[in-house]
Amino acid sequence: MFSGGIGQIYRTHITKGEPDIGMLVVKIGGPAYCIGMGGGAASSMVSGQNDAELDFNAVQRGD
Repeated sequence: MFSGGIGQIYRTHITKGEPDIGMLVVKIGGPAYCIGMGGGAASSMVSGQNDAELDFNAVQRGD
Protein backbone atom coordinates (compact mmCIF):
# COMPACT_ATOMS: atom_id res chain seq x y z
CA MET A 1 0.00 0.00 0.00
CA PHE A 2 1.25 3.46 -0.82
CA SER A 3 -0.20 6.61 0.60
CA GLY A 4 0.65 10.26 0.54
CA GLY A 5 -0.63 13.57 1.66
CA ILE A 6 -0.19 17.26 1.28
CA GLY A 7 -0.59 19.99 3.81
CA GLN A 8 0.57 23.34 5.07
CA ILE A 9 2.21 24.35 8.32
CA TYR A 10 3.03 27.83 9.51
CA ARG A 11 6.70 28.60 10.18
CA THR A 12 5.84 29.51 13.80
CA HIS A 13 4.64 25.92 14.37
CA ILE A 14 7.88 24.24 13.23
CA THR A 15 9.70 24.43 16.57
CA LYS A 16 8.35 23.89 20.05
CA GLY A 17 8.53 26.91 22.32
CA GLU A 18 8.93 27.08 26.07
CA PRO A 19 5.66 27.00 28.04
CA ASP A 20 4.50 30.20 29.69
CA ILE A 21 3.69 30.32 33.39
CA GLY A 22 0.03 29.47 33.90
CA MET A 23 -0.30 27.28 30.81
CA LEU A 24 -2.06 23.96 31.32
CA VAL A 25 -0.48 20.68 30.21
CA VAL A 26 -3.03 18.06 29.12
CA LYS A 27 -2.85 14.57 27.66
CA ILE A 28 -5.45 13.60 25.07
CA GLY A 29 -5.90 10.02 23.89
CA GLY A 30 -4.70 6.66 25.07
CA PRO A 31 -1.30 5.02 24.96
CA ALA A 32 0.51 4.80 21.62
CA TYR A 33 1.03 1.18 20.59
CA CYS A 34 2.98 -0.13 17.61
CA ILE A 35 -0.04 -1.44 15.71
CA GLY A 36 -0.02 -3.07 12.32
CA MET A 37 3.44 -4.65 12.45
CA GLY A 38 3.13 -7.95 10.64
CA GLY A 39 0.13 -6.74 8.65
CA GLY A 40 -1.79 -9.25 6.54
CA ALA A 41 0.69 -12.05 7.20
CA ALA A 42 -0.02 -11.83 10.93
CA SER A 43 -3.79 -11.89 10.40
CA SER A 44 -3.51 -15.21 8.57
CA MET A 45 -1.66 -16.94 11.41
CA VAL A 46 -3.07 -18.63 14.49
CA SER A 47 -2.45 -16.54 17.60
CA GLY A 48 0.55 -17.88 19.50
CA GLN A 49 2.02 -19.55 16.41
CA ASN A 50 4.46 -16.67 15.96
CA ASP A 51 6.73 -14.65 18.23
CA ALA A 52 4.60 -13.24 21.07
CA GLU A 53 5.87 -9.70 20.47
CA LEU A 54 4.71 -9.83 16.83
CA ASP A 55 1.33 -11.22 17.91
CA PHE A 56 0.89 -8.34 20.37
CA ASN A 57 1.93 -5.66 17.87
CA ALA A 58 -0.25 -7.02 15.05
CA VAL A 59 -3.50 -6.67 17.00
CA GLN A 60 -5.44 -3.45 16.80
CA ARG A 61 -7.20 -2.50 20.00
CA GLY A 62 -9.10 0.46 21.32
CA ASP A 63 -8.04 2.85 24.05
